[in-house]
Amino acid sequence: MVEMRVSNTNKNSHSVGKALRCVNSTPTLAMPRVHTFFMLLQATHHWRSLDAEQRAAFRERVLVLVFQGFPTLRLRQFATCESRWETQCAEVAVWETPDLDEYHAAVDALHRCEYFGLPYFEVIDVIPTHGECWREDDFAVSQSCAL
Repeated sequence: MVEMRVSNTNKNSHSVGKALRCVNSTPTLAMPRVHTFFMLLQATHHWRSLDAEQRAAFRERVLVLVFQGFPTLRLRQFATCESRWETQCAEVAVWETPDLDEYHAAVDALHRCEYFGLPYFEVIDVIPTHGECWREDDFAVSQSCAL
């Protein structure tokens, strides 16, 4: 393991200093890679026609049933305030799992119900990622980042 020092050079930026020293040269058990998917969703007129109580009941009923079968899968959803700003999507769903099969099976289950099947939501884009890949051996420091 390499110890890194993070220094705040000013209030608006953070920089990572060079590796100071090798702290532990013995191999450690690798943590499973967590895959994160940012799914950009647009609400349809079916979803917008539901009141807040109906939306909450739907999420409780369907999402709880879907996720009972996928113990490593996590889902968080964020509203984008589309009514206040012109945005391309109404919600961002953030999926996290070390098991890609669980992610795909859960999305398929949501396609078989009203979530994507009626549809209440249409998928605009999916951005697959995995965090902190710079820590992994297979990540080349010289790779460019698309911003």
